Amino acid sequence: MTEGLLNFIFQRLDQVESPVFLHGELECYPEDEFRVLREKGILRETSRATEIPRPKRFPLGGDLIVRQTSKGIFGVADEDNYFDPIPLTEDDVRQYELSLPKLTTVIRQANGIEGSGFANHHGLIPMGLKTLDSLGTLEIFLSIPNLDEDDVIARCRRLDRELDTVGIVILTPGGIALSPEIRQQMKRLGIIMVAITTNSSCAFLLDWHAIAKKADLQVAHFIGHAGEALREDESRDDSVNTITEEDKIVLERKEIGERVHWFVNGVDKGHIFVRNESIIAKIMEILYDQIGHGWVRHKTFMNACAWKKDEYFPASGDPGRMQRQLNNIRKKLGVAIDFRKEKGVRFPENIVKSK
Repeated sequence: MTEGLLNFIFQRLDQVESPVFLHGELECYPEDEFRVLREKGILRETSRATEIPRPKRFPLGGDLIVRQTSKGIFGVADEDNYFDPIPLTEDDVRQYELSLPKLTTVIRQANGIEGSGFANHHGLIPMGLKTLDSLGTLEIFLSIPNLDEDDVIARCRRLDRELDTVGIVILTPGGIALSPEIRQQMKRLGIIMVAITTNSSCAFLLDWHAIAKKADLQVAHFIGHAGEALREDESRDDSVNTITEEDKIVLERKEIGERVHWFVNGVDKGHIFVRNESIIAKIMEILYDQIGHGWVRHKTFMNACAWKKDEYFPASGDPGRMQRQLNNIRKKLGVAIDFRKEKGVRFPENIVKSK
């Protein structure tokens, strides 16, 4: 199995707790790799999509609302626009959901982690114990999703190391760009973060030799600072901006011809939208205008896109219409976008406008 397929799946899992994939997103990968995930039960077919991006075989345009008729499946316009119904195939609306219980079982088996069952404690999934001859026993957890570093550190604070273990390892589907402050807090808590997709060329198998080295250093740091951790964290002023120049990501908006192009650190990422009045255009322009000014309230996007609350925050575990649009922007630009139900949406503080 190639890293590309796993990285794609794990990237989505870092963004959404219960991701669902369109068949069209997965069919570009080799069939034998896709088949392995289905056979292991990690990916399983679920209900048809009710809204999809326009298939690539059609001209560029907005998302399609799926309608089943006596004459077949068609994609129709949302409330923003009108066009003739577009004929769709079963594969266009076929979806696969990710099974977290199956995924945790496969990870345990591949890495010799002693554990069983499945429980998701508000984003923390206990995996079990891993004993290393050179170090001792580590307690292993899986953390999902990981878009917001405040949520990640809040999960870590809930953990207490077992007396007969030497440390805690938190697995994440992909690498997390944590701020320097959060990295220091992790050290003081005696926790190391390990990205599943960056530690081995073998699917699901972690590089335990490298983890042992990191854990050995972490244990020494934890012993030396355990008494200071809680007091320092409570007295920390979260409002202090300590982003260095090298941490900054510069986002620039340029009009080239009739299109708006977006540049990340000087690299042209192309255009994200075709029509300036489209939903994704509204979202992108609002986020860009707000860079450096904090969170944008969810209500702002609901009003701009004429979405109801249950469309924006669906009751199911599936991503709402806003999250699907944000995923498209993240994928196109290759940068993070923070989404917090209590605060709103924003580009992270290390993303700045060009001068």
